[in-house]
Amino acid sequence: MLIVERRQEHEELGKLLRSPVAPSSSLHTWSVDPRLDTRTADRWFNTSAFVIARNPDGTYRFGNAGRGILNGDGLFNLDAGLMKNFRITERFGLQFRWETFNVTNTPTLADPNVSLGNPDFGKSRTTVSTARQLQFALRLSF
Repeated sequence: MLIVERRQEHEELGKLLRSPVAPSSSLHTWSVDPRLDTRTADRWFNTSAFVIARNPDGTYRFGNAGRGILNGDGLFNLDAGLMKNFRITERFGLQFRWETFNVTNTPTLADPNVSLGNPDFGKSRTTVSTARQLQFALRLSF
């Protein structure tokens, strides 16, 4: 759970809290934008845009990060297959099949770690897609 705070609310208190509020609203602007131009597995979003929200007395409280402000990697998968039927006799037939899964071998990264304080905060360490797989088959029909 991300607990963050808008910077504008606490500048007078000398806090260096950052804003996760979407820039679509004219009332709210990003102090530090969590979006990056180029995302990598080691830096999926700008981690300096988030801090732990605290009261002036140092106790923790809920921040103002909205739902869905971070997104994961999109899924892209392409499967293909070829099949050829051979007639051996009137009674027997042979079918050759070739199937491939994840033809482009595109890795889909898992959602990044969003546990503030974790050394892997903002990093994606695993993939959710499988590697390219090829499958061949022969089928005898009678």
